[in-house]
Amino acid sequence: MNGSISPGKIERKPSGHHPLEPALQEAALLFQQSRLDAARRLYRTILQTSPENFDALHYLGLIGLRLGKSKEAADLLRRALRRRPSSAMACNSLGLALQGLAQYAEAMTWYEKALAIEPRYANAHYNLGKLLKGLKRHEDAVESYEKALALKPDLVQAYLGLAGTLVELWRDDEAIAQYNKALAIHPDPSGRSSVLCLLNYRAQETPETLFAAHRAWAELHAPAIASLDLRFARTADPDRRLRVGYLSPDFRNHPAADFVAPVLEAHDRHQFEVVCYSDVARPDRYTKRLMTKVDRWVTIYGKDDADVAERIRSDGIDILVEAAGHFADNRLMVFAAKPAPVQVGRWLGYPNTTGLAAIDYRITDAVLDPEGADRFYSEELIRLPYSFCWRTRFEAGPVQSPPVKRTGYITFGSFNKLNKMTPEVIKLWARLLGTVPSSRLFLVASALVNPSVGERVARLFADAGVGRDRLVLMPTVTSPDHLALYHQVDIALDPFPYNGNTTSCEALWMGVPVVTLSGDRHASRVGVRLLTLIGLPELIAETEDAYVAIAAALAGDVERLEALRAGMRERLGTSHVCDIEAMTRAVETAYRGAWRRWCEKSKRSFLATSAESGSQQHRSG
Repeated sequence: MNGSISPGKIERKPSGHHPLEPALQEAALLFQQSRLDAARRLYRTILQTSPENFDALHYLGLIGLRLGKSKEAADLLRRALRRRPSSAMACNSLGLALQGLAQYAEAMTWYEKALAIEPRYANAHYNLGKLLKGLKRHEDAVESYEKALALKPDLVQAYLGLAGTLVELWRDDEAIAQYNKALAIHPDPSGRSSVLCLLNYRAQETPETLFAAHRAWAELHAPAIASLDLRFARTADPDRRLRVGYLSPDFRNHPAADFVAPVLEAHDRHQFEVVCYSDVARPDRYTKRLMTKVDRWVTIYGKDDADVAERIRSDGIDILVEAAGHFADNRLMVFAAKPAPVQVGRWLGYPNTTGLAAIDYRITDAVLDPEGADRFYSEELIRLPYSFCWRTRFEAGPVQSPPVKRTGYITFGSFNKLNKMTPEVIKLWARLLGTVPSSRLFLVASALVNPSVGERVARLFADAGVGRDRLVLMPTVTSPDHLALYHQVDIALDPFPYNGNTTSCEALWMGVPVVTLSGDRHASRVGVRLLTLIGLPELIAETEDAYVAIAAALAGDVERLEALRAGMRERLGTSHVCDIEAMTRAVETAYRGAWRRWCEKSKRSFLATSAESGSQQHRSG
């Protein structure tokens, strides 16, 4: 069962001097000790004697949940409830099973039944909150999580669920406060990773403070390098075929696939064997396509970090590539165990260091991380000529003329997460709208599914002097339909200090020029790198004044807008951004160089050990 959903503490009440009581007590103890197979066998034996025994049916249902067998669990729990319909815990457990089967409406009904029976059932409030969050009823989810915490102030999952929901509501500071409450109770690495992700959005953070926070994460959660077994049964041959493992939760319909999948497919199979460790809960057609393009596919979803690390070690992976950073569903604790001789942070994704000494290298370039940036990384930086390639996974319609030609006014746009729209960004975008008369700002973001978020966006722009009539606010639409929304945008505005990446690539692919502001960290130089690669450095601003001036000048030159739009897809498609072959060869060169350094170090270590051993034998002789 997913650890983020919970039936609450399981307690059974002994039924007196019943002949089955000793067996029921023994089975309950096995369940509490997580000896699930033994508990299941004993409960099944009990059912042979007493087919409708409530405890046996309920616990077997819970075991089914723990093992991810939601259908089996639901059937058992329905039988248990026919026996005892007044059990709030069984109602809650059935809700969990139905939620696992994506039967959300019925799951909600059973959570509500559990709460009607026992209004102070904290875990049922929590599970209802999790369901509401998944249904994007975020305000209702907040209410459920808060009820759970009022009843059970040490319910860590509820703090984490509440924090994640507040992020969806564009309430990042409140989210960080809730994450910190959870961490005060249980210092979980994934919760602290969530805080690190949010820190990347904040303008008040500096490269120094961000680095310190990431190193603190590693000091708290990762074992010291000196405590790890760094002996590997590998042939230290610098030129042999290498086995490269990629570990990711994003081998699916996810923006990361646009950047990584092309390289996986283009690897030179004579030099590299490609193994994917997939942490995908629900494989889709993109997953299935990629499975056919690599040498080996290993599904690790639901497996413990220690088991995954041992599998990677036993598979003989030479180079293990990290693909999520501190983003959700990361497996940094696998990398912390150092299961491969060489470990590499990939060239795109999380815009900061992992903080882990066990990850040896990070692939980047001199634009993203110029000279002097090395001090902000625990990894050694390998700078490629350019560390970026992209291929859209969607079919896109033809580029259309700038919308200003039919509307008569300029439409600026951003399809980035609202978390990137900091107070500083709002202030600058409002200033730009004031500079360009009659212009509009078109914002598309998942958070805008919540009416309260749209109201707050409008209020903040109103405070900055921009009326609601100049804003177009829309929730994210299903991919790839979102690409057609770029037909309504004349100029895309890059947020800061956390630039867009996929959004900027897609805007350019649809013909829309992007204006960016160069900053002092990796996250705020992604736009610089992209516009440099496609030969549009004139759209890069070094100051906020220049940002407004560049965007306003472009808005005032419809002919230039039309020319840029007409040639933008070809410009992008023929640039280094889409040169997958060149990017793959550069990555392979980086891997080979890292491997050779390991071979040299391994040989030196072997010689030193041999010399020390010989010296000891000589002394003892």
